[in-house]
Amino acid sequence: GATLAMRGSAPAQLGMHLVDDLQFDPKAKRLKISQLKIDLNQPAPAKPGSVEVKGEWPVAAGPGNLACTVRGLDLSPWLPMTRAMAAEQLPPIPFEADETIERLADGKLNLKGETRVGLTAPGAAGMPAEALPVKIQNELAIAGQKIEKMLVDFNGKAGTQPGDHIHLEGTGLLGAITAVD
Repeated sequence: GATLAMRGSAPAQLGMHLVDDLQFDPKAKRLKISQLKIDLNQPAPAKPGSVEVKGEWPVAAGPGNLACTVRGLDLSPWLPMTRAMAAEQLPPIPFEADETIERLADGKLNLKGETRVGLTAPGAAGMPAEALPVKIQNELAIAGQKIEKMLVDFNGKAGTQPGDHIHLEGTGLLGAITAVD
């Protein structure tokens, strides 16, 4: 187990169980990950969740691919560490993801996947809050400092209400944030 605290937040107890099946080929300079799974016993009241990675990745230049799966995580115990909200204000916020990262022989990176977050929408006057599942599909292609393709698609629907949809698409250059006040 571990204790995790961010500046100004209460510490959170965290239990982990690591399962790994990794092989490193020093001649090819490649890491083969048959299974790298972290089972997290999250801070109360959240239930256990897991993060799993599989694939092959070069330590030096060359192609590679990784698949990352997140299951059963609850974001609500983690948000108070950012001091955004107090824990007692938060309902469970389930989080799951399926992402793939591909590095091509020419160094280009591709990221593609789907993230699901279970938010809560406030109910109408006198009505209970409704579940608001949000699905985010993403695709990103990067070559050096250039974003060749960026696609982010947000979909959310609360109960019987019509769904909301936001679609972002573009290209551009990568930047860096050097300071934040």
